[in-house]
Amino acid sequence: MRPVLERRQFRKPPRRDETHGMIAALLLTTTAFLAATECDRNPSVIALAPSKSAPVKPSAQGATPDTIVTVTVDASGKPLDVTVARSSGDAAADDASVQMARAATYAPGTLDCKPSTMRTSFDVVPAATDAEATVVEPATPVWPRGVKLNGAQTVTLEVELDAFGQVQNAVMLQSSGIADLDTAARGAALDSIYRPKFVDGHAIAAKYLFKVTFDPRQ
Repeated sequence: MRPVLERRQFRKPPRRDETHGMIAALLLTTTAFLAATECDRNPSVIALAPSKSAPVKPSAQGATPDTIVTVTVDASGKPLDVTVARSSGDAAADDASVQMARAATYAPGTLDCKPSTMRTSFDVVPAATDAEATVVEPATPVWPRGVKLNGAQTVTLEVELDAFGQVQNAVMLQSSGIADLDTAARGAALDSIYRPKFVDGHAIAAKYLFKVTFDPRQ
């Protein structure tokens, strides 16, 4: 039995942000789950330096290439290592993504209220046309042990994203009525990698509807 992911955009009035050009969406990809305490937090991007590479042009189909870059950030916020986790298929785009990751300013993540070294993943895309926020790498929720269903149950969350595509919060809009399923769905929403919304070439904060259907027949 595998949960089915369904994703829709949530539209809101545009709000300008100074971020433009190439933008990176950030999500923590550590192997350990962060405890929900007031002082524990994921690493986050504070500022992005413009890439020194030439702007990446859209493909003939109008799509812009995405590069996912993995960065190790130490306890002081310094990037220690940058690697391409998934190539866009465009060498120039990959190089520009690595440059941005190395030049970015980070706030370190904390575990047990102490700054810690963690790995972070970026989705870097050229800002070319207006686009709604979307999921680039959706995380698959794990079916909780002991939960048996007679029919499908759906969980819908409203994910709040900043202009870097970083998750700020995930609010439950539709519960399955089963706490373990709701927790699994929310964990998947938080663990997914998003691309921010673009308006007039600028990345802005937005909301995104993340929907998971738990179906025992699949």
